[in-house]
Amino acid sequence: MSRSIGIVSFGLLIICTAAQAKTQYSCERNCAECHTLSQAEASIIFKGLGEVKNIRMSPVKGLWLITLEKDGRQGVAYLDFARKNIIAGDVFSLEPDKREIRAHKQADPVKP
Repeated sequence: MSRSIGIVSFGLLIICTAAQAKTQYSCERNCAECHTLSQAEASIIFKGLGEVKNIRMSPVKGLWLITLEKDGRQGVAYLDFARKNIIAGDVFSLEPDKREIRAHKQADPVKP
């Protein structure tokens, strides 16, 4: 009997932990509620690439859109939420009604 209770308790623990992990790390709502990037953190990550001017959520889930300035020129780069990848360049939607809309208006992507 006590073994059955132990097994059931262990099973409930696993289910509750999995449910908590899903709600803690999934962005079903507003990603900005869970994921933040301060100006200071971004400045350290992008050191040498330019001065961080603006940080906002990207239209692509899981990425921040970072506006940088270097030598009087502005550009953009994307940083993933894990802070392991920097992506330079434009993002275009593949949805037919949004195909002409760019994710940003800057002309010069920052080259890492």
